[in-house]
Amino acid sequence: MKSKLLSLSLLSSLAAVSLWITPAWASLEDNLRYTPPGADAFMAISTDKNDWSYFLGRKPFSTMVEDGMKDILPALGQGLGLDAEKDLVPLFGSHVSAAVYEKNVTAKEALPALIAVDIADQKLFPGVVAKLKDKATADKDKLLQEFDYQGHTFYGFAKKEEGAKEAKAEVFMTLSGNTLLFGSRSLLEQAIQAAASGKSLGTDSQFAGTLKSMEKEKFWVYFNPRNLKKFANLIPESSEKESQEVIQELEKSFNLYNSFAMGLDINKRGLRLKSFVTFRQDGPDTPQRKYLRQAEQAIRNPMAPLRTVLKAAPERPLLFGASQGFHLLPMGLKSFLADQAEARQMIDEIVYKGFRSLTHLDLDKDILSHSDGRVGLAMFYPETVKTVAQPPHTVIYLGVKNNDAFLKTLTQKLILDFDALETGAEKKGKQKKKQALNITFPKTPQAHYRGAPLYMANMTPAAQGLKNEMGIQAGYTRVGNLWFFGSNMDALKSAIDYAHAQDSSLDDNGYFRALREKYALQEDAGMFFVDLGKIVSLVKLFMGEDEEVQTLLPTLQAMKSMMAGGSYKDGGAEGVFLIDVDMDQVDFELLGKMLGDSDLENAEPAGPAEPETKSETETP
Repeated sequence: MKSKLLSLSLLSSLAAVSLWITPAWASLEDNLRYTPPGADAFMAISTDKNDWSYFLGRKPFSTMVEDGMKDILPALGQGLGLDAEKDLVPLFGSHVSAAVYEKNVTAKEALPALIAVDIADQKLFPGVVAKLKDKATADKDKLLQEFDYQGHTFYGFAKKEEGAKEAKAEVFMTLSGNTLLFGSRSLLEQAIQAAASGKSLGTDSQFAGTLKSMEKEKFWVYFNPRNLKKFANLIPESSEKESQEVIQELEKSFNLYNSFAMGLDINKRGLRLKSFVTFRQDGPDTPQRKYLRQAEQAIRNPMAPLRTVLKAAPERPLLFGASQGFHLLPMGLKSFLADQAEARQMIDEIVYKGFRSLTHLDLDKDILSHSDGRVGLAMFYPETVKTVAQPPHTVIYLGVKNNDAFLKTLTQKLILDFDALETGAEKKGKQKKKQALNITFPKTPQAHYRGAPLYMANMTPAAQGLKNEMGIQAGYTRVGNLWFFGSNMDALKSAIDYAHAQDSSLDDNGYFRALREKYALQEDAGMFFVDLGKIVSLVKLFMGEDEEVQTLLPTLQAMKSMMAGGSYKDGGAEGVFLIDVDMDQVDFELLGKMLGDSDLENAEPAGPAEPETKSETETP
């Protein structure tokens, strides 16, 4: 176990050390050419300084890296008998990658992974080998073993263990072209064969979609779950009952997927996470697979486009979310919770029974059966807002197949029964006031606005109290077959104005559109958006005189947005989550003090960033 941990730490050390190098010319393609197909897991990290220069040139990040190098470099150099900073740092190029194969893991090899490093200059390698030989000569306990294989020389230190007949090296390295390889002898042989045959992970058809999605990420990992159980059983104490139950649940969860990948990018405009999954096509056609197929169909060929919801949402909402496939909710819950009695009971109590008690509507029969798949939510304040003493406007969007049938259901059944929210003890003292807690709706619209009917809550005592105290008067309307359920009449009128293009909508927001276009986010795949800039402007408007707010304001104003979305492409589903922040405006020292981070407290104030080459992966 100790040797495996040391081997894995070597990989991390190589990646960290490489961040100090000058920009390299090589690419991940060189590493992949030597990576055999069929990897169970794969990791790649860019070690091109340009990709990380923004942080390496700014404190406290540069200080943290420097401190880390003081620990890593001596340890790495001592283990290899080299001066790491002089001998290794100049050697490495633009990427470090690692591939893991189940048979090497179960064989309990010291380094159960193939590590590939593209190097900046082949001429430096002979000097490294010469120093390894000097190390072997000086240390009588170590033997430098050399093997020739198809024109390549493998180098590995062997140490005779107590009771062993002979010294045997477990980890070797070799250079092929511009690629430095580390691994067991068998893995290095497979790597050479892969490059010679042209059949590598880079040409693996099952890996192609993942590679296309992830190849420009600065750091990413890939996992094929087919051997998940074998890997999990190698974990200490995995034989215990509770551990086996967890393993079974994990295996069941990943049984739907052929692969899963996650990428990370941090740059001067914040953070971005990207995921890419492919789905299994073999095996039994389970209810979960049927649901996923129908969900994909609802996104690829929707009954009505989700853009209609974008066009009915405010240009700058505090929060917005929308998706397709709302009508498939019962199928999804049933298929994924079929064998989870406690979860099903909780969903039934909270979602179904709770919704029925509050609205007198059956979620499946009265709502989802009418749905065409579209659903959305927007929370916003009008641009002319002068106070935030009351909650923001809220609008729920619901696409409907048949307006007349849905209207009939609402006018016959809809009642907001706030008695359902009371506890048992509270109900006993309020039985006589039950009617006062109900909010009813009219059978016919009380008014029209731009031709849209407005059904506003009748002024029962409960409705009157909400309106007086919080400015809330629930109501509903529709434009075409998109229905709006709003917190008050102004919210509904705003949604109607947006839908009729009388005011700019979220679909007109150039910044929002630029993000979607940059990351190829498919509208009907759903989206989530938080306008952090809008939230900060409200904080400034109403709390700007507060001393703490004034101190934080420059950093708060750096926050632009949070966004999530996705798309179906290249045989899989891609998801993106990003936080857009102008990092130049962030006072990390101040944040560190506020969060009680002693390391950041002692760091010097942030200085100007070093000149950098703009990365293609930076967000707008």
